[in-house]
Amino acid sequence: MAATTINRRLNAIKHFFDYLVIDRQDLKINPVKPSHFLRRGRPLPKKLSQEQVKQLFAQIENPMDHALCLLMLRCGLRVSEVAKLKLSDIDWEQKSLLVEQGKGRKDRVVYLSSDAIIDLKACLELRPASVPDDLFFWNRKRTGRALSTKGIQKKVTTPPARSRRLR
Repeated sequence: MAATTINRRLNAIKHFFDYLVIDRQDLKINPVKPSHFLRRGRPLPKKLSQEQVKQLFAQIENPMDHALCLLMLRCGLRVSEVAKLKLSDIDWEQKSLLVEQGKGRKDRVVYLSSDAIIDLKACLELRPASVPDDLFFWNRKRTGRALSTKGIQKKVTTPPARSRRLR
């Protein structure tokens, strides 16, 4: 049977035992535990071909965006890890960078590819002096603010109410 079928049937049995425990008070505890349910696996994303990767990066014109995407692709960094990357975390001689407090609150060292180093150096030349907290990447619209990992929510404006004409 599929995992969803098993979980549906377990859920029905769990509710029946909940009824016996709560309403009829025939049982002291429900024998169906959350650990009995099966976890459904999620398929991994499909791998892009080299040509598809080239087409994707050909569309990215801004050097900072190019470097951000390259760090995520080549080094396996998460969006939050790239946004929190500091200038002092990059070791130019060892061609590596330190990811502090990544997933699982663990620190790790990631080695950089040659194209990632070239893009990082290009970003370093463009980096404004007003970037806060020694962060490597900056907010392009407000250079005094850190790069955000959240999308900006646009304010939804409602059109003004129409006045009713009296006839």
